[in-house]
Amino acid sequence: MAEAPVDIDISRTGPGVFKVKAKPLEPWFMVFWAGGEWFLAREGRMWSVHHSMNSIISQQSAREGAVLVWGRGLPDPVPSGIDIENSVKDSLIPCDEIESWKEALDNLGFYKKVSSITINRSEGRRTVEILERTSEGSVRILLDEFPAHWPPLLEAVNDILSQTGLKDKNLLVDTTYSGKILVRVIS
Repeated sequence: MAEAPVDIDISRTGPGVFKVKAKPLEPWFMVFWAGGEWFLAREGRMWSVHHSMNSIISQQSAREGAVLVWGRGLPDPVPSGIDIENSVKDSLIPCDEIESWKEALDNLGFYKKVSSITINRSEGRRTVEILERTSEGSVRILLDEFPAHWPPLLEAVNDILSQTGLKDKNLLVDTTYSGKILVRVIS
């Protein structure tokens, strides 16, 4: 039996009388994880984009344009071994942090250009990688997980990217080092 991607509220309105409200979960982000595509609701619930009930529930497309990539070194966001075509599970993805990262990028003028946000863990710390695709190339920007640190770094990244000679390149810009920003052309 399938678990439906809906939020159900059951309340008692009188002796032996119950009221049931069902509302489809709204996909907030599309998440890439372990080779699969998932929807993530703002409340933290996750289900496969291939869920058997998606075809009968309207508006099953992610509201956010950027894709969230749950990367290496992180725990599985939902239990492994579940029936992915028919399950809806609470995820370990930190939705409040994702929202704060999105807001910080939006306030700094970067979010509208971002096509994906990748979260990784390495050496005990998380990093956030944003990918901006352009008609000429792409820019991958590595940030630490604390959006309070981002404004001066992203301002410096804007200055770097405005330099001539970098417009049609594929770049990796690493802001995770203390006191310096590394820029590398990647093929």
